[in-house]
Amino acid sequence: SGMFTLGKGADLTQTSVQMSVSIRKDLSPKSDMETSKVRARYASAMVNTKIPSGIEKRMMRVTKKKPPKELTVQIFLDAADHSDDNQKSSKLKRKSKAALITQSFAPTSGSGRIFIGFRTSQTTGLGIHLAAPLVPTVEREAIDFVDPALRDFNSELLEVSGILMRLALENEMYRLGTNWNWKEEREAWEAQREDRKKQQKEEEEEKKLETDDAEST
Repeated sequence: SGMFTLGKGADLTQTSVQMSVSIRKDLSPKSDMETSKVRARYASAMVNTKIPSGIEKRMMRVTKKKPPKELTVQIFLDAADHSDDNQKSSKLKRKSKAALITQSFAPTSGSGRIFIGFRTSQTTGLGIHLAAPLVPTVEREAIDFVDPALRDFNSELLEVSGILMRLALENEMYRLGTNWNWKEEREAWEAQREDRKKQQKEEEEEKKLETDDAEST
């Protein structure tokens, strides 16, 4: 990206967090509590800016302030390590108030939102929330792609945000590769396949012998 560069390795952080929310089902102090838990991954990156003077001047004319020299891009996504029991319980409690709160931290596929301080009406199209200092419209409901200078700034910042999402994906794939021993699993699968082939061959030979015996009699 021309305007933005990601920081060094120390400026890229990723962590997994567990969130738990407990609230009463209604306003009565004697009402039952409902609890919902979710695991989510949080990743952030420091981004250095190098904005051309012409674009910077046009941005200052619109926003009335200088663009930052560095900024932070953050993403929230599902930890993707729930057990089956947790998935079943989350489905059962999907409509509970507590679940609605926790699910907002770990969006499902296609429900990710863009945050510019507050949540906007624009989605990421992924199961990922994005929080970045994009320049919004006056209503703060969407990213400004109308003004040419703001469009260039926002487009390139979105590009850097996409790189951060890709790095988070690469890191997760590496984690899966290190945690699971693919070689042993493949060898076990191949051994089972050979056993099935051997068993099938023996069954076919037995059927053939039975057929030959029946014809001879």
